[in-house]
Order: sequence, then C-alpha cells, then structure tokens
Amino acid sequence: MKQIENMKQYAGILRLGYLSKNLQPMLHQASIDTPGYADFLENMLVKELEQRQLNDYRRRTKLARLPRAHELDEYDYKASSSIGIRQMTQLRELLWVDQLYNLVLMGPSGTGKTYLAGDWSMMPSRKVIGPILPPWLT
Repeated sequence: MKQIENMKQYAGILRLGYLSKNLQPMLHQASIDTPGYADFLENMLVKELEQRQLNDYRRRTKLARLPRAHELDEYDYKASSSIGIRQMTQLRELLWVDQLYNLVLMGPSGTGKTYLAGDWSMMPSRKVIGPILPPWLT
C-alpha cells in the first residue's frame, strides 16, 4: 500500500490529476487484463490526455458564457426573416467547419445569434470542438 501512496504522490507532483485519482482502479484492471508494460503505460497516458482534453473543453465552454441548453428544433424562425429552415439545416451539417470557413452572425438584439452559436458549440457530435488525440493515437 505504501507503494501505491507513493505513486499517487508522484503523480500529484507531476500534475497527472487523472492518474493520481484513478491509480487504484487502473492497477486493478491491469491485474485482470495483464497488459504488457508498454500497453499499460500507453493506456495510462491516453486516459490522462483524454481527461485533460475534457477538462480543457469544459473550461473553454464555461469561459464562452454561452447560454446552457439549446435545441435548434425549437428555434423561432419568425423572429428572424433572414434565415430559413433549409439554410439552418445546411448550417447544422457543419460543412463550413470542415471547409475552414468562418461564420459571422449579425443582426439586431434578440434574434437568436447567441442561441445559434450556443447550439453549434454544444452539438452532440462535438464536431466543432472536442477531444483531439494526436494522429498516432487515433
């Protein structure tokens, strides 16, 4: 047990937060799966990286101060005559993100610009921003 406490302490010093909190379950799972040393280390590092990316995503989302729950299916198209259902469907496909285009939302107050931006940033697919692993891990 002293060895595990030492490893948790070392992980804390190295700022490996996920590892320091989840070392015991990871060691238990490794004893069941019996991976090689390299596989075990890679798994630990991938878990740490994923947790850091998730924390970073949450931090950026909080800093964006976008309104919480949004659903574009509830968007009031009558509030803005400049965008129709067909255009909205095309924008929701996020092809403009894949093609590296910028999107500028302009209009008077209360027409749903922040609402739209909030929905696009929170889409379940996380196509706009989400976990990005280095190419060798994908």
